Amino acid sequence: MKRLPFPSTAGGKARLLSLLLIMAASEVSAQDRWPRADSVYHQMVRFSPDGSLMAWSQRETGKASNSAWSIWLAPVDGSDRIRITRGDPFFSFHPDGSRIVYSRQVNGTSELFHLRIDGKDEQPITSDGWDNSHPFVTPNGRTIYFVTRANGSADIARIDISGDERTVLTQSPEDDLLPSLSPDGRLLTFYRSIDDGRDQVFLIEPDGANLRALTDGMDHNFFPVWTPDDYVSWISESNKGKRRIRTSPTTLFRPLDQPADGAHWHIFSPDGRQMATIRGEWPVTWIEVSDAGGRGAHRAVN
Repeated sequence: MKRLPFPSTAGGKARLLSLLLIMAASEVSAQDRWPRADSVYHQMVRFSPDGSLMAWSQRETGKASNSAWSIWLAPVDGSDRIRITRGDPFFSFHPDGSRIVYSRQVNGTSELFHLRIDGKDEQPITSDGWDNSHPFVTPNGRTIYFVTRANGSADIARIDISGDERTVLTQSPEDDLLPSLSPDGRLLTFYRSIDDGRDQVFLIEPDGANLRALTDGMDHNFFPVWTPDDYVSWISESNKGKRRIRTSPTTLFRPLDQPADGAHWHIFSPDGRQMATIRGEWPVTWIEVSDAGGRGAHRAVN
């Protein structure tokens, strides 16, 4: 895999990332800067590893829509946004910040790819036809956890960043989705899509051992993410449709609740000081940025 020559300091990396963004913005057309659709639905948002940028996936839903998912990039305030690619709605930053790993359709199934954040130099990771998606790149940049349908249902798997040494970690008749590794590398979390609608958050060790449920099965629990200090945070919806963001230590189920009406995705910045939240309902959503407790929220992306 070709790698960008990054300076050794964090400041140098940030300057180079900014330069890449400026270069990309100067080359894209007006429609790649912002869609003209009547409405937009957002699926995922992530902070870059240095916290200076924000990437998200969206789908145009209005009359002018072409219904394709695309991935966008911008500074955290949402300014100077550009579209970097079209593909599936789930993606992950490489830890050096120079690339994303994402999936897109190839011959009717999803495959994993590297892509530079200026939208260039795409390189394949998988090409097996097993419908691979939901990638998460580990902090050391060596491993990708992802979802594969090699056995029919969606299972959590891992693969070397080069595309070698695939290992399937879960084998359930139900769909296991959206894996992510804790910052300390001890645990993997994901959620299992249950037929009765009560999706549940699970934990598993990185080698596939010691699978256990984190949530109690009473509510619909989905889209788990990690806080920088190794807590699991997810969205929980009651049978009355009320949503909350719940955060729990992985060693004891003792949630810290926060009302989250209209939220269906959230993520924390690498330093733990900010949270980005997707709010709204189909077909119109927006992205808010706030402090980690949800205070001082403002719209960064409409």
